This record gives sequence, structure tokens and C-alpha cells, in this order.
Amino acid sequence: MPSTSARLGINYRLNSTLSWADEDEVYEPPNREIMQVPQKWSTYDYDLKEEIVEYLEWKQEDRWHEMSIPERRAAYYISFGEWGPRYTGQTKYDTSYVMLRGLFNLILFSSAGMAFYNLKKDKEMKKKIADLDT
Repeated sequence: MPSTSARLGINYRLNSTLSWADEDEVYEPPNREIMQVPQKWSTYDYDLKEEIVEYLEWKQEDRWHEMSIPERRAAYYISFGEWGPRYTGQTKYDTSYVMLRGLFNLILFSSAGMAFYNLKKDKEMKKKIADLDT
């Protein structure tokens, strides 16, 4: 049985400018990339990952037995695979991330040090005031 959009004769595609493309254009799923999801997922750029996720979510709305085996494997890997928070390997950080992280830590520990220094000064000042009052 064909999918819902095929049964209704609807051909649509959302292009990169977020406007509807011509009705005569037909969406071509990234089949070659879907077959290689478990091996190459970390090398795909953000837009391609989003397209694959969107496509698989759309395919999963219909019956699962209508999905191909590579599509099922890709959906399983995206849902439960070792990427994102479940990745256990070495993460590659870019230079800007490392610099901003270092700047954040510098500001955080500097402010904590200043707060500790001011706390110590306030205790000494409190002690001096208590000594003057007596």
C-alpha cells in the first residue's frame, strides 16, 4: 500500500528558504546517506542530520514494515546509538569553544576569589568595629 502522500497525489518539498517549492518538484530523500548513518553520522553536517531525522520521523508515522531495512537501522541508531550525550569516545572541540570555556572559568573563579577576599576583609572590619565599641 502506498504512503499517504502518494495515495493523495501530493508532491511537496520544503526548500532552504522555508517557502513551498513548485508543485512539480518531488522530494528526493537522502537514501545514500541514510544507508551510512551508523558509520558516518558524526561527519554529517547539521543540515543533513536534520533532514535525515525529519525524513525518518515522517516515515515512522506510517507503517514500519513499509520502511526499508537501512531506514529502520538509521532510525534505531538515531534514537539509541552512540552519538550526542551517549557518545563515549573523544569529543572534538573547536577553538572558539575552548576559548569561551576558558574565559567563563576565569571569570567564575576570579569572582569566587574576590568574594572570598571580601568576606575575609568584612570579618576583619567587623572585628575592628567591635573592638572600637568596647
